[in-house]
Amino acid sequence: MEGTKLQIYGAGGHARVVATIWIATGGTIGRVVDDNLSVGEFLGRLVEDPASLNRSLSVVVAIGSNRFRSDVVKRLDGFCFGRVIDPTSVVSTDVAIGAGSVIMPRGVINVGSIIGTHVIVNTAAVIEHDCVVGDFVHLAPGSIICGGVHIGAGSLIGAGAVILPGIRIGENCVVGAGSVVIRDLDKNTTSAGVPAKSIKKTT
Repeated sequence: MEGTKLQIYGAGGHARVVATIWIATGGTIGRVVDDNLSVGEFLGRLVEDPASLNRSLSVVVAIGSNRFRSDVVKRLDGFCFGRVIDPTSVVSTDVAIGAGSVIMPRGVINVGSIIGTHVIVNTAAVIEHDCVVGDFVHLAPGSIICGGVHIGAGSLIGAGAVILPGIRIGENCVVGAGSVVIRDLDKNTTSAGVPAKSIKKTT
């Protein structure tokens, strides 16, 4: 997809990074849209209404919040979603990366891993061998996912957190920054600490 035009949904800081990565791969930016038109300009171009998106061009939903990103993707039924992979990242040749996902600078994804759709692998995050990362997951900067880990859809792994090998994390979990997860987490669990302990459970 290098050298093609990409539309960006979102006009915040995360979106600016996504756009900069895309340009670094040799691509160009098409429309930039946002629900909040008061943003005004984005990297020198006017932010437009989402209704202006061109269905013939790929789009990336560049929104950091897993829930908001998911909500927008549902509204874009029928659109083609692009992938954005920073040229400084290290991605094994047999890794599967779903549509709409973004790999930030110095991200690492090792052999046998499967990355779902609309995932954010943020700056310097590491995914070791044979991991499965569900749709709409956000791995914050510097997080380390050791080998054989499964992370359920919609979960957030905080900056600098470490998930030990073979751990299974359920859907819609939050792991606090700097935490070390040494045992499986049920879905809808918020945990933090070293070792990580559950501090909240939602239904």
